[in-house]
Amino acid sequence: MYDPQPQHVHLSLGSKPSEMMVTWLTTNCTPQSIVEYWSEIDVYALNMTMTEGKSELFIDGGSEKREMYIHRVLLTDLKPGCTYLYHVGSDYGWSEIFWLRTIQEGVNWSPKFVVYGDLGVVNGESIPRLQHEIQQSDYDAVLHVGDMAYDLHTDNARVGDEFMKQIQPIAAYLPYQTVVGNHEYA
Repeated sequence: MYDPQPQHVHLSLGSKPSEMMVTWLTTNCTPQSIVEYWSEIDVYALNMTMTEGKSELFIDGGSEKREMYIHRVLLTDLKPGCTYLYHVGSDYGWSEIFWLRTIQEGVNWSPKFVVYGDLGVVNGESIPRLQHEIQQSDYDAVLHVGDMAYDLHTDNARVGDEFMKQIQPIAAYLPYQTVVGNHEYA
């Protein structure tokens, strides 16, 4: 089945406050990996910026050897403490529009993190609350301290796909930083 639509959109911090990495997956190769973004105050997206990145083939280690394409685009020169609207994809398919807020610069601010671990797909009872909290609050990043999905590689990585689908309403809005736990050995 041909499906070039972006899935599993998530953000992570760059090496500077003015950077943000945007990552997503497609099940088919697309010739472009693009993020289009604009300031939230530019309601008509008149000053839209387009940044192109790259994709690479990922072959799951399960028995089916499923092929997926991981897309990564580094956004640079973002203004600290600002909100941007963005979407990802290519001429073959685009995501919905998300927002991201860059972190502050300097030492006169105190970051606010959401920190959790041990979040499974089947019993992820806290996911709806996390989704709501992140959409309604002014957090700066999520720190997921291991044990994701129980386990990402199970069922030829379909458990991982479901997990990424469930956390997209979190990870597409806030930088989603992870730490490997004892369930991420694969």
